[in-house]
Amino acid sequence: MRICILIVMTAMLLAGCTHNPSSKGVALDTCTLIGCGPPMQAIINVRRADGQPPAFEVLVEYEGRSWQCHYQRVEDLHTAFPFEVRNCGDDINVTVSEIRDCDAAESGGQCLRTGKFEEGVRVLGNPQRIKVSLLDAVGVLASREFHPRYKHFYPNGRRCDEGDGCLSSWQVWTVPAPRVAPATHD
Repeated sequence: MRICILIVMTAMLLAGCTHNPSSKGVALDTCTLIGCGPPMQAIINVRRADGQPPAFEVLVEYEGRSWQCHYQRVEDLHTAFPFEVRNCGDDINVTVSEIRDCDAAESGGQCLRTGKFEEGVRVLGNPQRIKVSLLDAVGVLASREFHPRYKHFYPNGRRCDEGDGCLSSWQVWTVPAPRVAPATHD
């Protein structure tokens, strides 16, 4: 019985590895187990032109359905790491996070803080059309229809991920700052 368990466990460990032909049989390539998260998703990153945290309510429409995500203020986004998340339905969430610059990272591998923020709208699945409207204190500030361009990616490497890997689309939308509602005088 112990031998059977040992054989099964060994097979499971080796299943995540592939042989590297250039190693002439000496070593195995190890594969990470990062995974896709959701296997298919479209992400639209909304950024204000001035870099300040977006404070928009978001209306998302696709496949004949719509969701409105209400803004919840985070007092200090500079310390709220990694981000604030709003779940707007089973298939949609909105995050507000600081943009990190990983290209300028020092040798320590840490991504640098930029002091600029974005609001990420993530839709699970692979819809072909997504309409996003941003609402501020006055009404609809901006509205745009997106046609995601999905691409395959392999977080563990092409040899390690089975099948087509992961399928995602990323787009950036820069918008003006929110408007302030006019003061009312009684």
